[in-house]
Order: sequence, then C-alpha cells, then structure tokens
Amino acid sequence: MKDSSIFSNDELKFLKEIVGAQYKVEKRINVLDYALMNEDGHTYFLQSILQHERDNKQVFIKSFLSRILEEELLDENERYEILSQVPIEIGEEKEKRRLDLLIKSDSKYIIIENKVKLATDGDRQMEQYWQYAVVNFGDKARLVYLTLAGGSPAKWSCKPDILEKLSNTGRYCEKNYRTHIVEWLKEDVLPNCLVSESYLSQSIRLYIDAISRLSGMYDKSDLAERIYKILKCYNVSSFDQVQKQLQDLNEKLGKLETGKYIELTDKDIEKIFE
Repeated sequence: MKDSSIFSNDELKFLKEIVGAQYKVEKRINVLDYALMNEDGHTYFLQSILQHERDNKQVFIKSFLSRILEEELLDENERYEILSQVPIEIGEEKEKRRLDLLIKSDSKYIIIENKVKLATDGDRQMEQYWQYAVVNFGDKARLVYLTLAGGSPAKWSCKPDILEKLSNTGRYCEKNYRTHIVEWLKEDVLPNCLVSESYLSQSIRLYIDAISRLSGMYDKSDLAERIYKILKCYNVSSFDQVQKQLQDLNEKLGKLETGKYIELTDKDIEKIFE
C-alpha cells in the first residue's frame, strides 16, 4: 500500500483530526453510576417515574405497561398503585419473599422481578412468584422478568418446562433495560416532560446514559467502516493493509469490559497509515 506520503502535510493533519474525532469516546462523570449500585436503586428510580402525576392523572404508567405487557389497556382512566419491596408469604409454609416492583389496579396485578445488576435468582423464585400471583389474583396476574440486556430466569428459579408453560399463558414476558426501558424513556417519557419539569427530564437523560454504558451500548461501533470511508475520499489505491489495521483497532474496542471507556492516542491513529 502507499504510505502517508500520498497526503500533503495539511491533508494528513486534517485527516488525523477527523479520525481522532471519530475515535474519541467521551469520558463522562455521571452521579447515577454511583447512586444506583444495586437492583433497589433502579427499582426506586423506575417507581418514581411511574408514579409521576399531573393534575391527579398518572402520566407515564400507561405507556410503560403498553410497551412491557404488549397489551391494549382498555380503561384509559384506570389508576394504578405502584409499590416496591413488597413483602409476601407463599404457600402453606408461608415462605417469605419480597417483590421488587408491584403494579396493581382493578384489572391487573403485575409483578416485576428486577435483575438489572445480575443478582442471583433465588431457589424456585419465579415459580413461587407465579404461584402467589395466580392463587391470589387469577387472570389478572402478570409476571415480568426484567434484566439489563436480556435473559431468562436460572433453571433453579424456574424449571425450563414450567417456564415454557408460563410463557404460553401470554401472561409472562422477559424484557430488558437496554432495549425496552431505554426506548420507553426516549420515545414516551422525555418527549412528554414539560419545560417546568427540567429536573425530571435531566434525571432521565442521566439515567439513559448510565444504563446505556452499563449495558455496553457505547462500546462497539462501526469505526472501521467510518474511517475507511474517510480514507476512500482521498483515493488511496490499496486498502488491504488499512482494513487490517482498522480491524485490529475495532477489535481492541470490542474487547472492552462493559461500560469502560478509552480514548485512542495519536499513535493508535497513525497505525492506519503504516
């Protein structure tokens, strides 16, 4: 391949600035990274948004349930009670459990098990939650397994055959923060925040950023393709070696631990032109 002498000094400087901008990943300080250290913190944050009201009307709960349950909510005026850390007793032995989040109304009884920080499932936990919900609330019962980036309960929490039967009822679902919660916040919550609710909207933006980094949404990118297009604008005749260097750099990014950030140096960028 041709070396960097095919570029003038000004061109090379300009190109490095463009490449550098493409590679730079902002190093953020987000207080929520430290405030939301466990499932409880995420549960309380979600609960506070769902409880938000204006003129005695619940603002965000219905859009949340429509997305999570994928069901049509027939009564627009129905009110929901949103509770966290709800103690329950299960079975004749009255085994004690605690529901992360409970949303209930006249027509729905929704248990949300929050696993955003990958806490270990308890023994028969999801089976017992479903048993409790059905025994006490019948067809009103819904069960949501909410994780950071997707996944199912552990086998000891719910046996595969039971989980399959549960899924077939249409009253159990698996959702995640990276896709479902972030999309709900971006598309349904933020656009409906009033100007006077600046603290709410800023908190949500910080939370979206925290979840995005926690779930690795910023780690991987199409850097190689973007820089390849930049180089192509300069009519470089051979791209084989360029592609190899870009692949190496992209792999370097891909191996980052979830939520970590780096900023590539000039030496990293110069590898493109070796």
